[in-house]
Amino acid sequence: MKFFALIMIGLLNVGCSDSPKCETPVCMGDSANNSTNNSTNGSNNGSTNNSTTGECSFDTDCELGTVCTDKTCVTTACDFCTADQVCLVTDIVPTGSCSAPECATNAECADRGGVCTFGLCGAPTTVDVSEFDQTCDNDTDCALVNPSPCGCSCPEIGINTSAATLFDVAVAAITCTQPSPVCAPCEAKLPACWESTCRARSPQVVKAEDFDNSCVTAADCTTIWVGEICGPCQCPSEVVNLADYEANRPTSAECTPAPVQCLCAQPPALACKNGVCDFER
Repeated sequence: MKFFALIMIGLLNVGCSDSPKCETPVCMGDSANNSTNNSTNGSNNGSTNNSTTGECSFDTDCELGTVCTDKTCVTTACDFCTADQVCLVTDIVPTGSCSAPECATNAECADRGGVCTFGLCGAPTTVDVSEFDQTCDNDTDCALVNPSPCGCSCPEIGINTSAATLFDVAVAAITCTQPSPVCAPCEAKLPACWESTCRARSPQVVKAEDFDNSCVTAADCTTIWVGEICGPCQCPSEVVNLADYEANRPTSAECTPAPVQCLCAQPPALACKNGVCDFER
């Protein structure tokens, strides 16, 4: 048995060399292991497209609709897409899944709708407003529309009301291929005619609470109208401090046509009641 053990020890050491040319003894078994490891690492690092095997280094290594996670191409819900990924809707995943961008230019979408929008190919998702009449004479000639129904745009583009029906038809022809995003509420806008072109403007509402209403005598008070600054009829209906109103008059707006003075009823006489401007009732 001792003789057999010595033979085995000798065989195990046959692959090792203590030659002066070798700084560190190398065993054949270690060499084989190192060769295998190097081969594996080279395969992972040198690969540019491992999507067929499910292996990847980048999202672009994966098929559209999948992304690279832990070196594996996987399908991920759109709720978890990163900033450089898009939500791609397909027949296989109708709810959408994260993907590398499908395109960067319209030329890449020649056979898939012709338009590249936010990294995805598809048909146009925006109506060209310039194709519709935007001229006007009065504010009432205008309507506000949203030319991009698939995103978070708001109705802030003005067109002539005579073109509104045709515009609605053009919007209805658009197919949104992506899930509707969660958008913040739109800011209120009003149609306006400025320099003979329909536009949008922010409302300017005059309110009594915007002014001081303190007084010592009735002479400190004045009547004001309240409401939208381009409203058609501006009859006095509230009482505020005269000096404060004069110092903070509402900013004038481009109203077309300008507000007209209606046949307003004569307001009651002014009064100062307990230090507050009011009507004599």
